[in-house]
Amino acid sequence: MEAIITSGLGPLNPGSNPGGPTLIKKQSTTRNCKSGGLTMPTKRFGPRYGRKPKVKFSLIETQQRAKHKCPYCNKQAVKRVAMGIWSCSKCEVKFAGKAYTL
Repeated sequence: MEAIITSGLGPLNPGSNPGGPTLIKKQSTTRNCKSGGLTMPTKRFGPRYGRKPKVKFSLIETQQRAKHKCPYCNKQAVKRVAMGIWSCSKCEVKFAGKAYTL
């Protein structure tokens, strides 16, 4: 929370200590999000499309950009190259899979 110190004069502090400074607390503008704090894509899209599609999009996007387990060498080293094309950085094999996950 931010705090603002103002003078005791004026409508902000009627009736108490008219000469001294007054501490006023401002409410923070951040909100708790049910999506686990995934707010990255909301800045990209601004006020368009609504909350639910942006939350779904952020879940899919974080899933596709994560490293996955390779079916050949069983290491967490598979990254997405393009839609449906996956590549393991450990055993250097390329293979086809789903569009966003293995």
